[in-house]
Amino acid sequence: MDFAGGLVILNEVDGLASNLLGEPLTISGPNSILVGNRGVHREILGVYLEPHRDALIQLHEQRFKRKSK
Repeated sequence: MDFAGGLVILNEVDGLASNLLGEPLTISGPNSILVGNRGVHREILGVYLEPHRDALIQLHEQRFKRKSK
């Protein structure tokens, strides 16, 4: 999936994009994607995803064949 153009637009409107672990996106390989304005992005990561971080790390290692930070 090519999302580089979308990231340019997102940066222009001061939005944030990361994977579900809050790590920066890279265009060099598959990844999960979380996109939103700064407040929504922060809330989803902190309130909804952080309690499941261990499961998300395991999912990333299995699905994307890489170690998360």
